[in-house]
Amino acid sequence: MLYYWFFLSGRTFASSMSKLLLFVSFGLYGYRILPPKMLGFTLKTLSLSCFEIPETVVKDKIASIAYLWNKGVCYLRLLARGHGWDIFFKFAASLFFLKLILSQALTVLIGVVLVLAFALFFVCEQYESEIDGLAKLLFDGFVSVSESLRRKLHASMQLYLEKHGILHHDKVWVKESSFALSGKDW
Repeated sequence: MLYYWFFLSGRTFASSMSKLLLFVSFGLYGYRILPPKMLGFTLKTLSLSCFEIPETVVKDKIASIAYLWNKGVCYLRLLARGHGWDIFFKFAASLFFLKLILSQALTVLIGVVLVLAFALFFVCEQYESEIDGLAKLLFDGFVSVSESLRRKLHASMQLYLEKHGILHHDKVWVKESSFALSGKDW
């Protein structure tokens, strides 16, 4: 495992060593081996009960893993008999697409996401009032469209939606300040 950690991970030796030391310090911190004061800082220790897992949770996880294993074995038996090719093709196609996604540089994807996140934050900070106005316009449009759709629904469809708790006629839409709220102030 250390061979992979230092040589095959693609990180430099310094970054690998720093991450390893970080994991060791978290482990020592978790097991309360670190002293209560270090470098002038007081460290709050965690009790061992924070690391305990209830037996029922462990049994449930093991049961779900066993279920998935047995289901996989059943699928393999179906394929060995020459049945269930639709399952095989679904699995093969999903593995192929996963390989395609992972073959592309994942770091490039993460970099693009980070750049877009910071750019979005900057745009939101600069144009906050315009974005609030757009949100108000979209919300008011949604409310008016939903009201018009509710008025144009057939009576049987209205009854069906009310029966299943999707549509409620008792809600009154009231305009307050800048947003329309449904009867209550949230």
